[in-house]
Amino acid sequence: MVLFEEEQLEEEACTEEPVQDRVFEAIKGLKPEYAHILQLKYVHGFSNREIAALLKKREGTVRVTLSRAKKELEKKLAAWKFLRDGQNRGD
Repeated sequence: MVLFEEEQLEEEACTEEPVQDRVFEAIKGLKPEYAHILQLKYVHGFSNREIAALLKKREGTVRVTLSRAKKELEKKLAAWKFLRDGQNRGD
C-alpha cells in the first residue's frame, strides 16, 4: 500500500506543514494498538516476525493489525488532504 506518491511528496515539501509531521500527528490519533504496531514496523524497522515475538502474537495477527492500522491512517491523511485542499481553494 502506497500512502503517498512521489509527486505528492514533492508538492507537500513546499507547504507549510511537512508531510512527516502530519503523518506523525495522524498516527497519534490512531488507537494505541495501531500506533504502536506502525511505529515498530516503520520507525524501528522490525519485521512482522519480530513484532509478533515482541507482542507475543501470531505473525498473521500482526499482518492483519498492520493492514487495519494502515487503512485507518490512510483515512486520516485523506481527510486532512481534503480539508487542506478545500482551504487552499477558498471553499
